[in-house]
This record gives sequence, C-alpha cells and structure tokens, in this order.
Amino acid sequence: MLLAPDDNLLTVHASQGYDPLTKAVIQGLGQQWLSFVATMRISGLPLYPSFTHWPGPFAPPTRNTPVPLRSISFMGSSFVEERQLLNAFMASLGSTRPAGAAEVMSGLAHGISKAITMWAGTTWSPG
Repeated sequence: MLLAPDDNLLTVHASQGYDPLTKAVIQGLGQQWLSFVATMRISGLPLYPSFTHWPGPFAPPTRNTPVPLRSISFMGSSFVEERQLLNAFMASLGSTRPAGAAEVMSGLAHGISKAITMWAGTTWSPG
C-alpha cells in the first residue's frame, strides 16, 4: 500500500520562521501523492498466471508475479512532476511566506520529483 505523508510522518524541529514551510511541504506532497496513487492502474499484466493452468474450479493460493512499478500505468504522473509539486507547496503555504520560500520550495520540488521518478523506475511490486 502506498501511503501519503502526513503531519505524523515528518517531525521537524525547525526554527519558527521555517515551520510554515515544513507544514506546506507535508500538506502539498500529501495531496499530490494521493492524487498520483489514485491514478495507478494495472492493465493486462499477468500477475496471477498460474490460475489459468489449474484444472480445478478453484486455484490454490498463489503469490502474484512481481512486476516493475514502471509497468503499472500512471495516468496521473503529472501530479508528482516538479511544477505541480511546487504549485501544491506554494498553495499550501498560503499568503504568509518567509523570505526565500519560493527558492526553498522550488529546490524541494525538484529533488522530490527526481526521487519519485527514480523510485518508480527501480521498485517492484511485492510477489
């Protein structure tokens, strides 16, 4: 199960001026991640191929065939692209923005987007 980040996942003891940035990243990433996960679709993958080869009316319990996560259809991959993450972070931040907030959020959006892309390319579904 792919979960979204929330307030309990990240606890950062930051200075008072940067606490709004932390909350904005958590909220923005959580919203974008839930949207991203909601668009995942498994289409035409042979996850349980042994079912077709079993002669009885019910197949025995079988683990699915592990597949690379990139073979799953991500119809909403734009939700975790840099520009979308940045927009979500800035929207979660609201109108009270500390100095340098745009630059910090831009750097975080860039790094998180790259990390998710690498993660999706190297992760396999459990067998």
